[in-house]
Amino acid sequence: MSWKSSLKAFALLTSTLLLISATSLWTIWWRLDYRVVAIGEKKHMLEVGPQKVEGEYFYPLRFIAERMGHRIYWMPGPKTALVRGQGRNLEITNNSKTYKSGGVEKTLKNAPYIYHEKMLIPQEIMTQELGLPITKEDGYNIYMSIDPDLLKPWAVNFTLPDMDGNQVNLLETLAKSTTKCILINFWSSRCDPCKKEMPELVKLHNKYKDNGLVVLGVCTDSSNLEADRDDLIEKLKITYTILLDPLAESYYKWGGLNVPNMSIVSKEGLIIYQHDGYSPQTAIEAEKVIKKELGLN
Repeated sequence: MSWKSSLKAFALLTSTLLLISATSLWTIWWRLDYRVVAIGEKKHMLEVGPQKVEGEYFYPLRFIAERMGHRIYWMPGPKTALVRGQGRNLEITNNSKTYKSGGVEKTLKNAPYIYHEKMLIPQEIMTQELGLPITKEDGYNIYMSIDPDLLKPWAVNFTLPDMDGNQVNLLETLAKSTTKCILINFWSSRCDPCKKEMPELVKLHNKYKDNGLVVLGVCTDSSNLEADRDDLIEKLKITYTILLDPLAESYYKWGGLNVPNMSIVSKEGLIIYQHDGYSPQTAIEAEKVIKKELGLN
């Protein structure tokens, strides 16, 4: 494909995503201490409803984060939630007035807390990190607005170098006319489960590359592990493209909680399959999704 054709395809995909994003906003309706929330016309049950403490509203973290396509991992010790995905990387600790966003420490007026075994986060985090300010409230009912597009599991774009130093952009790769779906695998050379999974990725790449599948292996090794990485790639006869993410920044923003982390992205840019860790069934499940996207069922 010529650079002009590639640019045209990329522009088409970008304009399509912008058009999708231009939909009308949905209203999120909460009621204080009430275990039902409405997002648009759909109602959801909550285990814990919003609370008001020292003049600030608090909301169940897991519920809203997962609805917005984030993944949550709970750290041992002082209860700490790692919220990853959709371009965010948050670290929120129970009873702490500081939290981290993209590694940067920030200060809160009121600390998150545990209520009936659920972490509740203050409006400050909802506004600053999740983009959900209050649009209206009367002391009992709380209203917010959200673009319904934010409730879809969009793949987070990244640009990373390959082994030859060439910059590879996810959306540009997706926009190519020859690409029908992309399998992304985050891995590390020190990860034994990764070594078990990678030969299966080679098989998928070799089997479906001519049908529109692109496989991108994103290595999260630090810069002092180049020899281990190169030896493993040679030993396993890796034939698909390897990208380098030595600080794991793209991995965290993507939503990774463990390696290997496998995701499949549709032509439209949606994550249609994702799995943390290794399982003998992962490649089997992934192949079913791939065949459907490639129209080979």
